[in-house]
Amino acid sequence: MGREGHRFEALDGTETRHADRLQAGLGGVRPQEIVRQAVRAEQAGFDFVEMSDHFHPWLDVQGHSSFTWSVLGAIAAKTSSLGLATGVTCPTVRYHPAIIAQAAATMALISDGRFTRSLG
Repeated sequence: MGREGHRFEALDGTETRHADRLQAGLGGVRPQEIVRQAVRAEQAGFDFVEMSDHFHPWLDVQGHSSFTWSVLGAIAAKTSSLGLATGVTCPTVRYHPAIIAQAAATMALISDGRFTRSLG
């Protein structure tokens, strides 16, 4: 994929330009919409989608804070070539390291090797 970028309607309805990835997981966006946008990103030629791993919305008015691992699993089921990644997952404060290892291994299998884990 070239670095010229793609035009893409962002989750908040604005148009964005980014070379090869879609960052998803905005607070307030329903998980079904995140999956729909990821499918559109794959169709538009994006290489991967990255989703932040936060357990709460940033603002009270944002309402939704989807569980990243479940949404990435749904995206994996509805796409075939789109790479998948967590933004930053903390293996010591929020999750036990063994849980992250199991989740990452499961995502790698479900996505046929398209998953990349990011720790921080």
